[in-house]
Amino acid sequence: MKRLDMVKSVTLLCIVGAAALFVSSSASARQALMSGRAQGMASVDISAATIDKVDAALQKVFVNDEGYSLANSGDSQYVFERPAGRIKDLSYSGLAGGGVIERAVVDITQLSGSAFRLTCNVYMVETNGDPFFDSSTKVLRAFGREYKRVMRRVKREAGRK
Repeated sequence: MKRLDMVKSVTLLCIVGAAALFVSSSASARQALMSGRAQGMASVDISAATIDKVDAALQKVFVNDEGYSLANSGDSQYVFERPAGRIKDLSYSGLAGGGVIERAVVDITQLSGSAFRLTCNVYMVETNGDPFFDSSTKVLRAFGREYKRVMRRVKREAGRK
C-alpha cells in the first residue's frame, strides 16, 4: 500500500512540475514578444544604408560566401536555400532520408529612412520530390550561432562604402 502512495505522490509531483514549467515558459514567451526580443533566430539592425546596399549585402554573403541560392525574393523578404550537410541531413531525415534543404528566410523591416532590421529564420526542409509533400522544421534559436554570424557579416557588408 505504501508503494502505491509513493507512486501517486511522484506522479502528482511530476504533473505539478510540468504544469509549472509550461506556465513559466509561456509567461516568458509572452514577455519576450511584448518586449520586442522575439526577433527570429538571428537579427541585426542596419543604419545609414539604402535598400540597394542591404540587397547587395544579402546577395554577397548568402550566395557568394555561404553557398546558398536565391530561391525567392519579394519587397521585404528573401528566401535562400542550399543542400544541408550530412549531419543535418541525418538529423532531420534519418537514414532513409530523401534529402534535406536548409532554407533561410530573411525578412526586412524598414525602421526609418535609412535604418532596417533584418530578421532571419531557418528551416530544415525534407524534400520528397514534390513540394506538396515537403516537410519543414524550424531550427531552434539555441542552434542559431552560425546564422547570427552570417547576419553580422551582412550588417558589416551593408555598412561598407
